[in-house]
Amino acid sequence: MPPEPLLLIGASVRAVAESAAAAGFEVGAIDLFGDADLCRTARTVRRSVRFPTDALRLACDFPPGTWLYTGGLENHPRVVGRLATQRPLLGNDADVICRVRDLRQLGAFLEGAALGIALPTIRAGASAPVAPAADGGRWLVKQRRSSGGLGVCPASTGVSPARGRYLQEFIVGTAYGATYLGNGREACFLGVAEQLAAPAADGSAPFRYGGSLTMPIDADDRRLLVELGARLVGEFALRGLFGVDLIRDPAGRWYLLEVNPRSTASMDLWESPGAPTLIARHVAACRTGALPNLTPPAPSAPLRARKVLYSGALHGRVPEKLTESLFQIPHGVDRRTVADIPQAGTMIAPDQPLVTIFATGAAREELTATLAEIERQVLGLFAEALVE
Repeated sequence: MPPEPLLLIGASVRAVAESAAAAGFEVGAIDLFGDADLCRTARTVRRSVRFPTDALRLACDFPPGTWLYTGGLENHPRVVGRLATQRPLLGNDADVICRVRDLRQLGAFLEGAALGIALPTIRAGASAPVAPAADGGRWLVKQRRSSGGLGVCPASTGVSPARGRYLQEFIVGTAYGATYLGNGREACFLGVAEQLAAPAADGSAPFRYGGSLTMPIDADDRRLLVELGARLVGEFALRGLFGVDLIRDPAGRWYLLEVNPRSTASMDLWESPGAPTLIARHVAACRTGALPNLTPPAPSAPLRARKVLYSGALHGRVPEKLTESLFQIPHGVDRRTVADIPQAGTMIAPDQPLVTIFATGAAREELTATLAEIERQVLGLFAEALVE
């Protein structure tokens, strides 16, 4: 039988495309970048210029079949709903998106679940203005439609957020992303990774996503996160891969920031060579309800990290020799070292994403040092090869 077609739509679908292709699907892709490694993986790639509205038109270029979405489309449930009328959706529909992305509903869920996980205080509308005498603490202004830490910045004293924005209490602590697989009734906990920030050079995005680093957690925190995933699926009927953004404060208290009802940027850290790919498991969970029986990684298991490299002051056109040089960088222990490689001819603007790098290490110090060396090598290649 010929491979089954599967259309992927999102801001960046390279990781999901590789997972789907390894699972035997004939991959079609629509995203913002059309990177070189995506084009080597997918049968057909269309680059979105007016994401996500043009996805409706671009999807017509692909053969009939199922589809799934990645980051960015959760902010546009109407687009998801319209696409779902054109072809079967493997994942969470528009109704689930609206419910699980509603912070009021999330807050009520957490209060009723009594897990000891709180939602930071939210202010919107008439309750939004910040008066220092009454609040004393720090607040963040957030966009209702954003992802990757974009559109999040500290609130100014007395600010009243504009339409489409709200205030959220700023929690001091470490950011994490937990990854799960759901079947609408039950959940499988895949793991949790520390999230790294890559602040924009102009100060506009101090919490911009910069990468993820897998971290061992103790038994109590693991039980808590396993229970959180199970309760979320039970309440919101989540299906397939989904992620939860959290903060852990210095006292060990957990706060839930948001739920992403689709695969997340850290997904490729949980791929295991020789095991079914995560997209294979996503499809099985959506179609048959099958969930894997995974055992926690051993304390001695190596740590994995992914880091998004931004261009900083670098700018210029990518020549073909640079694209090929990036493909030739030796692979790491169990995966590629460089991904999301730009096509030859791509114009690189200051402070935009360049590539994603990966590293493995026995301890955080070793991992950090390896990432730094790879970053130095890759940025050096860009600096030498970009054409003005």
